[in-house]
Order: sequence, then structure tokens, then C-alpha cells
Amino acid sequence: MVVDTPTPDPLRGVFQDVLHGALTRGRMTADVSGLGPGTVAAIAAVASEHPDADAAVIAAAYDAFDREHLGLADLEMGCEAPDPSAGASLGRPSAPRMRIGCKADGPLT
Repeated sequence: MVVDTPTPDPLRGVFQDVLHGALTRGRMTADVSGLGPGTVAAIAAVASEHPDADAAVIAAAYDAFDREHLGLADLEMGCEAPDPSAGASLGRPSAPRMRIGCKADGPLT
């Protein structure tokens, strides 16, 4: 039996549903099917901060999803995406990412 791996588009809906539950109810839904472990952990961090989840924790959940499911590897380095318009296709504003703490830039001075 061949099982299809969910594509990023359906996974985006799963991610948004689970993140919504974390933000509004402080818990994750039972079905996190297809989401990677980093994404699930990031959403759990959002849920643990309910009802006052910090914007940075929420952004980290989006970054984890993007890194694991859309192949945006630069996010692992804490760097801006090579194409600032990439966020628009992800359903988010296309603002460039900050390079604060970017591991690719070496140690901060």
C-alpha cells in the first residue's frame, strides 16, 4: 500500500488549524498529521504561552513550518530568505527577515 505524503498546501491548512487551537484554546488538536517534529514543538510552545503568546513565539512556529515543509533552509540559520517576495506565496506579508543573530554571518560583535 502506497501512502501519499501530504503536500505543503494541504499541510498549510493543518498547520493553521493546529496553530489556531494553540492560540485560542492553549492546546493542540489531536491531529497533527503530516507536520514535522519541529513544527509540532513550535506550536506546543505557542500553546504553553496561552493566552498571551508572544509574537516571536508565533513567528517561530511559522518559521518551523516553512523550514520543514517548504524547504526554506535559510531559516535554520536565522537569516533572511534569499527572495524577500517568497513570503507572499506563503500567505504572509513579504517583509524581509531580520539578520539579527544570523549564524551564517559569524559571531556577533
